[in-house]
Amino acid sequence: METIVCVDYGTSMSKVAVSIDGAPPFPIPLGQCEGDPVKEFLIDSSLLFATDARIYFGTYAVRKSQENLRLPQRRYDSLKGRLTTGDKTELGDVKLPSLLNSTGVEFSIADAMALMFAHIFRLTHDYLRQEYEDGVLGNVSYRFTRPVFNEERGAWVDRHMVCAIAAGLSLEVQLGKSYAGSIDAKDARNLIDQSAKKKNAKYRKISSHGIPEPVAAGILVLSQVPDRRFLSAIVDIGAGT
Repeated sequence: METIVCVDYGTSMSKVAVSIDGAPPFPIPLGQCEGDPVKEFLIDSSLLFATDARIYFGTYAVRKSQENLRLPQRRYDSLKGRLTTGDKTELGDVKLPSLLNSTGVEFSIADAMALMFAHIFRLTHDYLRQEYEDGVLGNVSYRFTRPVFNEERGAWVDRHMVCAIAAGLSLEVQLGKSYAGSIDAKDARNLIDQSAKKKNAKYRKISSHGIPEPVAAGILVLSQVPDRRFLSAIVDIGAGT
């Protein structure tokens, strides 16, 4: 069984599509897997490095940040924005500012991306194991989307996305069966450091180049249409829409 997992990492929302043995791709109900009462296939691209020294992911981050409406906690909601508009520096060297990190444990932007992808892959893998036979994850390759950039920024984004996905895949294995949408910050720091030694084995499973987002959207939609000749235009407004 050959499985292809493609991650569409969005500014405000993310989603995953999967193809099994060459069949048309289908979306993973990430929101449903999280227990989100509104979103079915989408997941909030959000992290909360909270004052209780835990890290929360997706809808869990949104809920936790709003527990005290008089004093809401600041989430990291636009991590992708660092890829699309930030300086082309090594993200592992850029530390999260204290405004976004109240855990007392130091994390970089690269760490935050690895954590977000680990959460996305945990939801995806658990869903596939539940819905299909065990072999569904025996031969998996991973792809990702990205905005349409010039060649220089495109290559920089591709490199950091591949690294973050590899780190996320390695970290996801370490999360344990009891993981449920949040993790102690010190435990996360230790797991990230441990998984960094093992992420190189994940690179061979990941496409080295991102699929432009309008192309990926077109593939997902048009794959559901019976074979016929017609002209289509895909408009990707983006920016969190």
